[in-house]
Amino acid sequence: MNKMVELGKGKDPTAIIASEAGLNRICKTIKDDTLKCLKNYFKKCGTPLHREISDLIIDQVDFRINRFCSDKERRSTFLTQSPCFHAKVFSTHEHKSNCNNKFLSRVNQIETAKVNVDEIHATLCCGYNIWDNCTTSMVTNQCGAKGQE
Repeated sequence: MNKMVELGKGKDPTAIIASEAGLNRICKTIKDDTLKCLKNYFKKCGTPLHREISDLIIDQVDFRINRFCSDKERRSTFLTQSPCFHAKVFSTHEHKSNCNNKFLSRVNQIETAKVNVDEIHATLCCGYNIWDNCTTSMVTNQCGAKGQE
């Protein structure tokens, strides 16, 4: 997980999405390090329920990362839009407070045991959907409908 954390460090962490080298680094870190680490952790330490839920989530992330990282046309299209995403959305205080913090508050509910084990999946999904809807709205408003694609 340290390699994943490293992606977010630095003076301007969202700038990584605006270059081919940055995308290569993201793809490698997620595919080769983070997903393998998570799979191994839940295989060794998770209950059957944890393994089942984590497998569903990891499979979806893996599918989307592979689709994005392997499709040169998709990446090229993304790179034409990503400087706007970085400058006008992800690096703004508005995105951090309206999108990121709302997602993180859901994660915090889980970490502070305000959510019982049966509600963890729903809480994470709710938090992600809030983040996704908020981010999509900001991208569309700041970068146009083409950026939303």
